[in-house]
Amino acid sequence: MIEVLILEHFRNTPYGKQASFASVKIGLRTYHFSRYADERHWMCDAVFHGCLPMEVHGFGSRCCAKQVATAEVERAIGDYGEAKTAVSTHANLS
Repeated sequence: MIEVLILEHFRNTPYGKQASFASVKIGLRTYHFSRYADERHWMCDAVFHGCLPMEVHGFGSRCCAKQVATAEVERAIGDYGEAKTAVSTHANLS
């Protein structure tokens, strides 16, 4: 089961671009992904098993080889973002 824990958007990053960051729980592991505004796919920045890091490639860094998120994970992040937008739009209209 895929559970999106966090989805945040930032206008100014240390790399000078707009970026989005997502944390996704799959089983006992938590995956951290990032995507810049000019990118099409989410890239895996880190993998944690519980609180122990298994892989860390630098959050938002693109200087090392990273795995692209699966279509299933990208869909879950997209659905979470749409739901989050719908809730905030509804709250603003109330």
